[in-house]
Amino acid sequence: MVCKKLEEVFQGKPVIFVGHHDNLISLMSIHHKVFNKLAPFCDDYSPPEMGPIKTFNLFELPKEAFASYSFVICSPFFPKYRMFLLKLGVKDIKNAYFLLNNKLAQITDCCEKETDEERFAKSNWFPWLLEMAYGKNRRIAVDELRFVFKLKRNELTQLSDTYSPNELMEYLMGKTPYGFFSSEDTNFFWGQLAWIFMLTGQLGDAWASYELSKVAIRRKDGTNFFPQPVWRGESLNDKSIVVWRDAGPGDDILYSDQINDLKKLGAQKIFFEVEDRLIPLMQRSFPFAEVVGRSDPSDTILEQADFQATSTSIFKRTRLKFSDFPKKQYLFPNVDRQKHRRDWVLEKSVGKPALGVCWRTSDRLNHSNYIFDALTWGKIFKLREFSFFCLQYDDCEEELLSVEKEFGINIQRFQDVDMYNDFDELSAIIKSLDYVVSINTVISNLAGALQVPSILLEADFCHTHLSSETSSPWYGQQDMVRYRHTRTLEEAIEKASLLLTRYIKD
Repeated sequence: MVCKKLEEVFQGKPVIFVGHHDNLISLMSIHHKVFNKLAPFCDDYSPPEMGPIKTFNLFELPKEAFASYSFVICSPFFPKYRMFLLKLGVKDIKNAYFLLNNKLAQITDCCEKETDEERFAKSNWFPWLLEMAYGKNRRIAVDELRFVFKLKRNELTQLSDTYSPNELMEYLMGKTPYGFFSSEDTNFFWGQLAWIFMLTGQLGDAWASYELSKVAIRRKDGTNFFPQPVWRGESLNDKSIVVWRDAGPGDDILYSDQINDLKKLGAQKIFFEVEDRLIPLMQRSFPFAEVVGRSDPSDTILEQADFQATSTSIFKRTRLKFSDFPKKQYLFPNVDRQKHRRDWVLEKSVGKPALGVCWRTSDRLNHSNYIFDALTWGKIFKLREFSFFCLQYDDCEEELLSVEKEFGINIQRFQDVDMYNDFDELSAIIKSLDYVVSINTVISNLAGALQVPSILLEADFCHTHLSSETSSPWYGQQDMVRYRHTRTLEEAIEKASLLLTRYIKD
């Protein structure tokens, strides 16, 4: 039926089938007669499974040849491929078709009634790639990046040592002269690439892109944060380096293990810039470094360094594969305070394992995916095998009372500490617990870095945890339970409760 309809529609005119090769191989296996009769066939790869069918790169087809062909788009992402065709000069849009699930339709029948110019202006390649990277089509996302930029794996790692952020962006855009990108915002360009590479586990390119997105950051007056040259892998023997922060305290904790990497690389002096609340904990954990709080202007002591590096630059040299992550404890609380907290926890837990819970972030503006009511965690609070300890660092007393009444439990509060500001004491508290379950906050990152057995409830897919789906690449004793695309929050809570039960049995 499809074969007959295609022949009727195109009337012998040469046809180009457009799409990722996974879609095309699947379609050809069902409609091989169509493909054999209506070649040429178009894709960004030439896999051996295609047999006698001719394959070629869409970008290598002379633009003047487009008028001679009709197009069949074999992908559920036809708006994106339609944008490709428009960019490449396909003007006769009525000859562009969409084929999926044995149905054939003109692209114009599948789009809103807008002019090509209006629709073209709204086209944005990066959100489409991010959607792929966050979902189950991560391979397609990174394949598209490599296809458009003609990049080899980890090639950005070397290129970023040679070019400035602006120069390298212009270099890549020059390799794809079809105007897919705007050169107005260098930081946005590299930040989007970094997220996609992180989500797809392309570590070398991820660290390089992330570094490029941050190196261009300026002070409020437009000047550089630091005068030193960016470290490009030079020997650090007899040299000093400043590692500056560019994100929140959770990222400070996540990436701070790089200070140990720098020590192994032989740096004589390391200046480490962090969130002020983390200074005592970081200084204890990395006594060989000088820990400094972030300020604007920066502390003048940082000008003594020979090199500067962003929060993930070092990983470009030391974390190119997942086996490079040591997954060991790298933050250490005050031993006396930890013992004091542990004695209190043992008294209150009455022989049961002590479970710390955190169900909400305080950043309601930027992290709405991590804001929940405590009552939604009912399947966890129903676990009678545990004693519960509140690690929520905002005002939640009414919620706690509601949970206690609803589930007939007691939840212990650490009422003598400001957990929002005193991260050093908070680390002693977390280390005194047996288990922690939390959404992605400072709590989950501290639990991971302190090697406390923990469960992270994570929205699909947080770029900082790279392409991992069930366990953190950073932390040796932290499991991850995904929600949103992978499962509903209710299903995630149930999964977390089953994991907690398994912890006790194991």
